[in-house]
Amino acid sequence: MSTLISAPYPHDKVTITLPSARFEDTQTPEHDLVVQRTMLGRMITYVRSNPRRTLGLTFQLSRMKSLELETFINIYYRAEWRLTLYDGSVWRVRLTGEPTQRTTIGRSGDTEGGEITEWRLGLTGVKIA
Repeated sequence: MSTLISAPYPHDKVTITLPSARFEDTQTPEHDLVVQRTMLGRMITYVRSNPRRTLGLTFQLSRMKSLELETFINIYYRAEWRLTLYDGSVWRVRLTGEPTQRTTIGRSGDTEGGEITEWRLGLTGVKIA
C-alpha cells in the first residue's frame, strides 16, 4: 500500500500519493520524565505519557514526484496533515522544526526526469485510527 498525505486537516483539499516509506521509518514516543526531590532528600520520578509521536519517513522519489512533494510542502508547511501509512494507520501530523532533507541519489532512465531523490520527512503527531 502507498502512503497518502492530505492537507489541510480536517478539511482535506489536496491529497498526494507517495510510494511506501523505506525501512528506515521511525516512531518515537514523546514522554516527559520529571525528577523531584523530597524534603528528606529522596528522589521521586514521574513519567508523563503523551500520545504524540515523532515520525521519521524516508522516500525514494522520481524527479517529477519530488517536485510535487516540494510544492505540497511549500503550500501546506504550517497546516496539519492527515497521513495514511502503508500499514493502514491514520495520523494527524505536522512538520517538525527541521522538516525535510532531500538528497539526489543518482540518475535513472526508468523515471520521468531521469533522476532519483531521497526525501527524509520529520513529522510529529497523534494516531487517530
